[in-house]
Amino acid sequence: MTSLTLRDIEKIYPNGTRALKGINLDIRDGEFMVFVGPSGCGKSTLLRMVAGLETVTAGEMLLDAQDLTKLSPADRDVAMVFQNYALYPHMNVKSNISYALKNRNVPRDEIDLRVAQASEMLNISEYLDRKPSQLSGGQKQRVAMGRAIVRKPKIFLFDEPLSNLDALLRTRMRVEIRMLQRQLGITSIFVTHDQIEAMTIGDRLAVMNNGIIEQVGAPMEIYSQPASAFVASFIGSPSINWVKCDMLNGVVSLFGQSFSGFKSVPDGPVTVGVRPEDVQCTKQGEGEITVTLTESLGAEDIIYGTTPSGEEIRIRQRVIRPVEIGTRIAVKFAKSKLHIFGGDGRRVN
Repeated sequence: MTSLTLRDIEKIYPNGTRALKGINLDIRDGEFMVFVGPSGCGKSTLLRMVAGLETVTAGEMLLDAQDLTKLSPADRDVAMVFQNYALYPHMNVKSNISYALKNRNVPRDEIDLRVAQASEMLNISEYLDRKPSQLSGGQKQRVAMGRAIVRKPKIFLFDEPLSNLDALLRTRMRVEIRMLQRQLGITSIFVTHDQIEAMTIGDRLAVMNNGIIEQVGAPMEIYSQPASAFVASFIGSPSINWVKCDMLNGVVSLFGQSFSGFKSVPDGPVTVGVRPEDVQCTKQGEGEITVTLTESLGAEDIIYGTTPSGEEIRIRQRVIRPVEIGTRIAVKFAKSKLHIFGGDGRRVN
């Protein structure tokens, strides 16, 4: 059983910058946890603190009840896969994978067995004699993963490992990483700024912003019930539609339609969001838009439009027939699909 508990974690740099602000998180045994958020939100800093590459200003990090903050990086029993692979250029693949085991004086027969098993698992057995300069980006990333696997750590740490790969290879590698993690069952933390990557790879996501965790949950839980306007806007592509309006007696109006029954929401300014796929194009409807742009994604289209009052809207729909720019179409959506946030950005419905 390997679990990681973070309690009131703070990181303050000498210049006074407060990078992390009271982080609390429980990562379960065998879980694939993803830290996701924009650049500068603190996700990589938090990962590096787990690895011991950054010091903890305040708080506790407990790995199976053992305080990590009192251990050196070498004694933490974690393995990290870096964005830039961090392979030794003068060593061949086999030497790169086995380097940490040799430093720990693991017997040669055991080293050979572990390297062979990891290489077969990652489909890099035929490259063991090659130098990193002779490998593609995807092959280098597999070697970096093999180096982590042979150590048999308690936790895998992935620091944006796919960001240097092209789009097609990123898609393939994230599937391979997810399948590998399930096969090994090792508790893992994956850092990314790519919300699609986060949604497809993680058991749970910790959505971070400005040094705090905004929300923790399963990918679809976060997508369908975002706890804040930031989470709603960051998770989802194309981005959620936003309208600033007023709540009065439980009634809110947007895009030419009125919705009632929000008695629990106080009167006053609110921000309402609706996902592009939850907007329906109809022959008749109370809201009408003018199409300004369309994007064809093959099986579906993204339609951009504006209302008579100038509000922008994005619609995601299956391709039925082409929609020409300048066309006026009616739209509608269900009350159950509305996400309503108060002035502080927190969800209120």
